[in-house]
Amino acid sequence: MSFPENKDPLVKAVIHFENGTLAKGFFDDAGGMVRQALESGKGSLPALPVELQLLAGGQEPIDLSAAKAVFFVKTFEGSKEYKEIKFFQSHPEIAGLWVRVRFYDNEVSEGIVHNSLTFLEQPGFFMKPPDPQSNNRMVYVLKKSLVDFQVLGIQFEF
Repeated sequence: MSFPENKDPLVKAVIHFENGTLAKGFFDDAGGMVRQALESGKGSLPALPVELQLLAGGQEPIDLSAAKAVFFVKTFEGSKEYKEIKFFQSHPEIAGLWVRVRFYDNEVSEGIVHNSLTFLEQPGFFMKPPDPQSNNRMVYVLKKSLVDFQVLGIQFEF
């Protein structure tokens, strides 16, 4: 999972909240924690409120306990006509756990999750979506937002 190197510490994100609202903006990733997670699929977001520089202007602390998921995106616009592939056609070609998740709002998606203790212990995990053309680079899923989690397979790194 590698993305072109970008020295800008701001990472584009769209936060989906449990109540259906969205917040679009930039995580200030001066420490590189989010960028490292985007490249490796490893790690977790802090449990404390995170600062988001809102696209509409200003900064706001975001309490992730009120969020369903954080979508790290390529652009804020996306494409309304594009139908994202949410399921792998066959087994994934990148290492990790191949999982299917179902959120409380019945949204279902598949992705690759790094198989580690951090994944088990933290309140959320990073999931790499199956569609390479998707606007979503990575999704940070809050476990409390899930009603079902299935491991479909394991792809080992050779």
